Amino acid sequence: MTVGESRPLSAIQVEPTIDQVRRWWWLHDGFWYQEIAGRAGFECANEINRSVMRAVGRRVGREVLREARRRPEQMTWPEVVDLFATCPRLMWPSPMFRATYRVTGPGTLEASVLRNFALTMLSRVGSIDRYECPCLDVQDGWFEGLGLTVHENVCLECMRTGGRACTFVARVAGYE
Repeated sequence: MTVGESRPLSAIQVEPTIDQVRRWWWLHDGFWYQEIAGRAGFECANEINRSVMRAVGRRVGREVLREARRRPEQMTWPEVVDLFATCPRLMWPSPMFRATYRVTGPGTLEASVLRNFALTMLSRVGSIDRYECPCLDVQDGWFEGLGLTVHENVCLECMRTGGRACTFVARVAGYE
């Protein structure tokens, strides 16, 4: 091109990476939550967030189950825990989210979330004290999507309230 010559903007080629797409959607999610909280209050924003996270978790669980090409009842309990641990890896890239999952007994598992980008961002914008974690909801969605019945899913420690990790214990039917 010469000086003064321009080309149409449609000629600019931009193709986002998957990490860029994820970052934009995380940004969207944060702004969405803040906007709902500002207009309808934190109670409403938290309720909607929990409901949506459970629905997304359910869809992710179904996707993981489809990719596994085996039903949980055809797997050992450690294989089921590994299947469950696949769900967050499908939802969030490792720089934004890090967790460990371990078998603690027949039909029981412990999950420890060591990094959660959402909590970091909520702290930065000053909303962490009014935010209610949807962690149990998304996990219940994963269990549902995987076709598992949960007898118990409880939070033992939470980073939002000052814990060093978010630690959850779940007990699943059929593997006791």
